[in-house]
Amino acid sequence: MRCIYRVWHLPVFLLIVSLIHEAQAQKPPQPPHFIKKMDKEVELQFGPINRFVLECIAHAEPLPLYTWFKNEIKLENNTAGISLISNLEHSQLEFSSPAPEHEGFYHCEAENGLGKAKSTVVHVTSQISKPAKGTSAPVFIRAPESELPSVGNTAKFECIAEGKPDPQIVWTKNGEVLPGETGNRLVLHNIGPGDVANYACNASNIAGYEYKDVYLNILTLPATITEGPRDQVVSKGSNVTIKCKTEGFPLPTISWFLNDEPIQGSDRVKINNISGDLSIVNATVEDAGKYMCEAKNHGTMSKVGSLVVKSKTEIISGPSDLYVEVFSSVTMNCTVVSDLSEELTVIWKKNNVDLGQSIYGENQRISQDEKYSLVIKNITLADEGTYTCVAFTDSTASNPATDSGLLIVSGIPPVLAPLPPIPHQLEGGDINLECEVTQGYQSPQISWFKNGLPITSENNVKINHGTLSIKKSVPMNSGEYSCKAVNDWGTDIKGTKIWIRKRTQILSQPVYVEYSAGNGVMLDCNVEVDASLRNSLNINWFKGEEMLRVSTVSLVPLENSVMYDVEEEEETRFMMHQNNSLQILNLQEEDLGFYKCQASTELEQVLRSEPSQIYLAANFPYWIIILILVCLIAVMILIICVWRVRKRNRGKGYYGVKDVEKNGGKHNKSDIYYNTDDVDSIMNEQDNNPNTSTPKFTPKTIRHLSNTEKSVGSVSSLIENEDERLARGMDEDGSFRERYSD
Repeated sequence: MRCIYRVWHLPVFLLIVSLIHEAQAQKPPQPPHFIKKMDKEVELQFGPINRFVLECIAHAEPLPLYTWFKNEIKLENNTAGISLISNLEHSQLEFSSPAPEHEGFYHCEAENGLGKAKSTVVHVTSQISKPAKGTSAPVFIRAPESELPSVGNTAKFECIAEGKPDPQIVWTKNGEVLPGETGNRLVLHNIGPGDVANYACNASNIAGYEYKDVYLNILTLPATITEGPRDQVVSKGSNVTIKCKTEGFPLPTISWFLNDEPIQGSDRVKINNISGDLSIVNATVEDAGKYMCEAKNHGTMSKVGSLVVKSKTEIISGPSDLYVEVFSSVTMNCTVVSDLSEELTVIWKKNNVDLGQSIYGENQRISQDEKYSLVIKNITLADEGTYTCVAFTDSTASNPATDSGLLIVSGIPPVLAPLPPIPHQLEGGDINLECEVTQGYQSPQISWFKNGLPITSENNVKINHGTLSIKKSVPMNSGEYSCKAVNDWGTDIKGTKIWIRKRTQILSQPVYVEYSAGNGVMLDCNVEVDASLRNSLNINWFKGEEMLRVSTVSLVPLENSVMYDVEEEEETRFMMHQNNSLQILNLQEEDLGFYKCQASTELEQVLRSEPSQIYLAANFPYWIIILILVCLIAVMILIICVWRVRKRNRGKGYYGVKDVEKNGGKHNKSDIYYNTDDVDSIMNEQDNNPNTSTPKFTPKTIRHLSNTEKSVGSVSSLIENEDERLARGMDEDGSFRERYSD
């Protein structure tokens, strides 16, 4: 029974071992890093009773090899008093009998093919040091963490420590210092296999240090074939390349198979280890078959393609029916396989007519490339037709390979630029809408529509070369406008809306109200506004240039009655009704002045009414009338005085009574003519009016007569009688026309 039991356990044991090895084999590779931390200082006490152990444990794939160092010198297994115990899992230094010569600095290193990790440095000493007063060893606030980015990405390590004095940061890679990396962050861009390693941050000052190592690995990706073999038909004797482009990490290995048999490289068949491509030189019929590319890392992927080798002339990819627009370019394929030992000829026909040798020029609009394809640039409507590729060799000239395709060329349907949105407009302005054709061949016909109906040039609407113009717009011009472009290849329509609003008007006329203390006043503000602008209408009242704070009065229906609801923030004597009228209660002298209402809408900023006035009445100024009368009388008196002085200064006239003036200024023979001019003799005084016998006396004549003796003739009596007669005439008829004096 015991023997049977052992035999039964043997395959189980082998299965378990196999599973363990398989699991280990499936682990992704990883650089080493330490998972157990050693003390920075260990007190050295002598004697076997004080034995101690330093242990290093690192994680890595594949498993690492360990090496110990004392004072940066590699320790050998035969070091006195120290036993080195290492395996694939960990490594130990056992101090079985500590002695003074064991004092020093110890560290271990773990290394595999992906990197090397360096442990904390342990100071084995008989005297434990203490930090100086006022100092403290660094402590990590944020320690670096292992990173696992994908290929091509960025890795970031962060290391922040505090201490007194401030610690200095040093970064290492695989135990070697990275020059210039002394900041809190280590950034690695465009990660590749060369960046996979062990990284460590060391923060130190005079009081001590803090150390942590981590690893950077690349995220493993299973093998993927991004471009594999494709089906190909080639000519006999041609060179063939079969693609196998892969991705993955670790980098996949590539294997090739022909008809499920591994392909071995030769002088004619070669495998590129970098790109993975398979190349065949001078292909033969025997090279035909199914080719498989297999990519493998911790995952596997494969793709298959067939290869056909032709020795007979054959068009394997000819022209197909194409529908293209003018001005574009097109390539019509004609891929031909044949026996390359014979000369191959390929020509093109259009509508069964040879295109001729002109198509072979490099600068021609229609040309043939090195793969026999026909290239047509800047296509026109005339290029439409049936194109035929004809291929033959010397042995197949009587039975050439042919393939045809129909080329249909269309114009370009019109495309219009969007019409800009038109904001609401006030009447009277001009509007221009351009119907811009961004593409189209042949040129499209442009037409305009309003609310779906065609528009013609009339009244204030004009259409000129596709541009719609509205002059001095009115509300009747409002509507949905659309521009339509049409040619043989299509139609395009773009539209916009135009809304013309009537201008706001204040219809109320100014009023002039006499001030009466304590009474109320109502000032109207009747505003005519477009219905669409009514919601944006805003009315304000001004006294002079100062806006009034008014309360709003609204009508609130209550069953069968109506009451006023006054909305106000504080008590005020100014109230504005729903019809925008301003009511002023309890008039006071401070209310005297000019009042205007101001209307504004979303389209009109300021519109003010003519000013109304509340004025203070005054008593009629009668004293002004009296003053005016006094001034008029004074002026009249002044005029009369001036007139008399001027008359008197003339020195000529008649003595007569008032009836002379009443008879139109005529005088008779009884009037006395006088003259103030003095002449030498009375005999020399001449009558200016020979037709009258009116007596003429001058001062000199009168003096002469007065000096004459009265007894001489009747001269004296004449004078005396004359004086009496003059006195009587003045008593009877009033004053003389002129007064005489010497």
